Amino acid sequence: MDNSFFETLAVPLPEDIEKLKWRGDFDRAVRRIDSRLKRDIPQALRKRLMIEQEILKRMPGQYPYAWSEALDMLRDNVRDFKDSELETLWEEDAVDWIYVDGEVRFRSSFLKNVLKTRKEYENRALDRELVRSKAENFGLLNRTIASMKEQGGAGCRFCIRGTLGIQEEAEREGEDIKVYLPLPIEYAQIKNVKIHSVRIGEREAEKQEYTIARADAFQRTICFHTKHRKGQKYSVEFSFENREAYLDFSHVGLEHSGEKHGGEKQGANGLAEPADAWLAQQQPHIRFTPLIRELAAEIVGE
Repeated sequence: MDNSFFETLAVPLPEDIEKLKWRGDFDRAVRRIDSRLKRDIPQALRKRLMIEQEILKRMPGQYPYAWSEALDMLRDNVRDFKDSELETLWEEDAVDWIYVDGEVRFRSSFLKNVLKTRKEYENRALDRELVRSKAENFGLLNRTIASMKEQGGAGCRFCIRGTLGIQEEAEREGEDIKVYLPLPIEYAQIKNVKIHSVRIGEREAEKQEYTIARADAFQRTICFHTKHRKGQKYSVEFSFENREAYLDFSHVGLEHSGEKHGGEKQGANGLAEPADAWLAQQQPHIRFTPLIRELAAEIVGE
């Protein structure tokens, strides 16, 4: 799959598959997709269905908690929590949930989100550590904003080591293996990416044992290609600078925002794009739907 597949997320699913998905009948929905893919269908729909297969495989694992489990978690973490309160949160769509095999299941992060977004539950949290980080994060955010206003921006240098090991039951001694680890792309505010160390096990890797994708690759990785030894791990250490300018939109016109390069702006992966591209649709997530158009007209008073 390449990036063109993700653009098709704006393509509606066939009605039967959509119904099965939102009922939580994921296995049957995947079988329906398999059947559709055997037919002669438009390429856009084919790509959409192939992506949906991957989405459906992952969704159940992201929503692990049954109603009773969610209720127990809230009782254990929120003072005097009543059963009816979960019903209210659910009806107000204040907790992220889906149906799995026809039963309500809550997302793994639902408790954290409730405490973060609902002040009344934050105040009743029994474990103050669950909410202390929220205050610390807001404090850091406010200090950073003030500093960026004063200095015109902010920047940091990060040094990261990524390591991947193979589960013991999956190891195959002496067999060829390919291992991919992510690397940052140099674009926008990300600059000066440097690779400091590439290791296989306890030694530095040989040049012929790995390949580093170019700096502007859409999904930049380092690929190890070597023979695997039991217990062997694969790691890369790299650094990069992340610097962002502060723009005060109450004083700066839209035509001055962003980095300009000869009448163009720097878009994803460092590729130059026309300035008006930032005002255009970008499927699948930026769409000028009828609702968005009506809302825009309402805001400007047309």
